[in-house]
Amino acid sequence: MVGQTASYHGQSVSLQPLPEPLRRAPNNLASEAAQVRALLHPNIQKFVGIAVDETNICEYIVGEVCPKGTLRDLIADEHMNLDWEFKNSLIKDVVNGMTYLHGTRLGSHGALSDENCLIDSRFVLKITGIGLRSLRDYSNQQPVSQQTEDRDYRALLWRAPEHLRRLMPAYGTQKGDVYSFAILLQQIILRSDPYQMKSSHSHHKKDPEHEQMAWKDIVLEVRRGLVPQFRPPVPLSACPKGFHPLLESCWDEDPAVRPPFIKLRQSIIKIVGRSGDNIVDYLIHQMEKHAVSLEHEVERQMKQFMLEKQRSADILSGMLPKTIADALTKGRTVLPETFESTTVYFSDVNGFTEAVEQTQSPLQIVDILNGLYDVCDNIIPDYDVFKVETGKTISITLSTQRKSGVIFWGVFYS
Repeated sequence: MVGQTASYHGQSVSLQPLPEPLRRAPNNLASEAAQVRALLHPNIQKFVGIAVDETNICEYIVGEVCPKGTLRDLIADEHMNLDWEFKNSLIKDVVNGMTYLHGTRLGSHGALSDENCLIDSRFVLKITGIGLRSLRDYSNQQPVSQQTEDRDYRALLWRAPEHLRRLMPAYGTQKGDVYSFAILLQQIILRSDPYQMKSSHSHHKKDPEHEQMAWKDIVLEVRRGLVPQFRPPVPLSACPKGFHPLLESCWDEDPAVRPPFIKLRQSIIKIVGRSGDNIVDYLIHQMEKHAVSLEHEVERQMKQFMLEKQRSADILSGMLPKTIADALTKGRTVLPETFESTTVYFSDVNGFTEAVEQTQSPLQIVDILNGLYDVCDNIIPDYDVFKVETGKTISITLSTQRKSGVIFWGVFYS
């Protein structure tokens, strides 16, 4: 979980709250903090120090700001496109950070999880939660049993089976870290919570007690060490060729089978090559592609809009005088007009009924009507007139708008 931010010597820093119960700073905390502060690697969160209150109670771990949240947040973000270029970048970042950590005096992590993997502003993954033995909860190192209730079982989903059965060293073991990495690998590949459970960040209402029971059941199954071993189901089709055997070796029941991170890094480079090496350039390229695609979509939508707008204008022009149709199209209010005199002319189509009776099919009637419309439509453009259809009869009304009056000429036929 990402904490608050603050300013320290003019620089923005993150404040990660320490778990309850808060403790007074022990005498050896300075030397432990110096060990963590000495860690300098692009995939390790830079440690600044410990924030204490006026009574010397440790309240926060102060570190580098990683504004994109945790790996758990990233996986749960439905708006983020995690393709294999992105996934490979995350996997390489974890491996590179852990390879470096295993080569330091600290030697191992002991609590690697999706909450201890942070994402900075450039989408680089940085490992946190390292060292500081005196601030760690000793009870979390205890083995688990069926009777154990007061535990954070979600945090134990990444713990190696040997550490679930026996007291775990304060910083865990290197082989235990490799097991934890395998669970992270499953999460990144499937974009899910451990063991393919639904993300706890989803919008659906959840029962915390039910979740805790499910996590406990999983942890106890892993602890039993059954054959075949109980591990997250990851289909072969879900990962690139070569990833699946690597994944299975990392969470093998026998710690001796799990490869060290330095070999893992070599294996992953062989599998994915340079994919994911420069995630920033890749994301910029993706944004540029999206921008071009968006421009084309906007252009297409604008053409469609203009076409529909022209259709609407044509319909109005066919129903109303041109001046009124133009005003309505431009959004202007059309006020009624008064004319001192008007002339209305009514006539009939001579022989229309007889012509209809002589037709052999409805289509012939349509041809006759089309002919009448064509005659009127061809004449209308030559005069200051317009056509209207009203009533149960088909009527064509032509009008000339003049200040002296409006002249109507109509042809009516049933």
